[in-house]
Amino acid sequence: MMNRKNIVSMIKKSALKEMPDVLPNINLDHIDIIPEEKALKSYPWNLRKVFTLSFSFLFLGVISIFAYSVFTHDSTNYTPFQSESQLIAYQAVSAASLLSEIEAVPLSYEAVPLAYDATPYALDTTSVIEDEINIINQYLNMMEIVLGDTSSMITTNVESDDLAYEYEIIYRNVDLVGNLIEFKLYYNLIDTGTETLLSGVLYHDLESYVIEGTISNESGEFTSLTAYLDDNHLVNVENISTNSSQKFKYRVYAFSALQNEGNVSLSLNDEVLQAKIEVLGNTCNYELNVERVKQNNGSKFQVGYSINSGAVTGNGDFEVEVAYDQAMGMYRYNYIVTSNGNKQEFSCGRGYKGNRQADTDDFTNVTPSTNSGMGHH
Repeated sequence: MMNRKNIVSMIKKSALKEMPDVLPNINLDHIDIIPEEKALKSYPWNLRKVFTLSFSFLFLGVISIFAYSVFTHDSTNYTPFQSESQLIAYQAVSAASLLSEIEAVPLSYEAVPLAYDATPYALDTTSVIEDEINIINQYLNMMEIVLGDTSSMITTNVESDDLAYEYEIIYRNVDLVGNLIEFKLYYNLIDTGTETLLSGVLYHDLESYVIEGTISNESGEFTSLTAYLDDNHLVNVENISTNSSQKFKYRVYAFSALQNEGNVSLSLNDEVLQAKIEVLGNTCNYELNVERVKQNNGSKFQVGYSINSGAVTGNGDFEVEVAYDQAMGMYRYNYIVTSNGNKQEFSCGRGYKGNRQADTDDFTNVTPSTNSGMGHH
């Protein structure tokens, strides 16, 4: 960079050469020389690229985390029952529902062939469903009573209208054809010191079931319940829930012999109660994922199943709708089972649920009682 002295000397030489007669009139000391501006320091190209890519990756990372949290967020509630009254009512009603299907409902089925033949070499788990249809049908009869939309399911403590029992719970739901389901549980509680015993009776229309249960005084948990149809038929329900899930083990007995055993896990998704049933069946073990789905003329079951028992493994799905059988004068379940391109239809018995259409008053005009007997420990 040239200094001021050198610049003035150059100007003077140029003036003497080009304009010698004008030079005496130029005062070189008053010439303003603007200093050279320093260029801003620029980063090398590769450094700028690193900065650009870093900010781009950071932005994409933030967007990816946000998208992942939105699309993978599980809104399912795996502990749908929040009160002891709900737990007592669910176990009593579900046990009685399963118990009533042992003998009260004819569980014979009729296989109806479809218009095409099944592929002979495909793994056909529909035959397993056929072998297990009696047990499956028992659990589906139970599911029709205990599953549904929370807007049409209530469990309410009311003032007991039976002098023999201090407490009463009313349970109401809607069946697959829109009829009202109602159970009334009357019970007393006896504190023995280490546990509290529940003793009562459950009514569904003209049917009645003896109910016995146990509540742990240490944990306050309702641990088990047994429903009796008579001396020879009973269902025991064990509460095996944890803080993060609600799960119940069912054991069905007839004449002191264990008929079948299953675990039922409950969840609430979009205000609809759903169930996963794990069954130790007669010929194999299998899992059913059961959901009630609304349709124009009521509701139906959508069931995904998986079988894993020795040589027989596979999965599939089936739908169950309710249809009125004119010849038998009763509603029946129609099964359509699909697995690996194979389809089979079954028609099975359906137990009595209700005899009149439900309306909104059935779920609003119930006066609750503050005397539930809960929290007495």
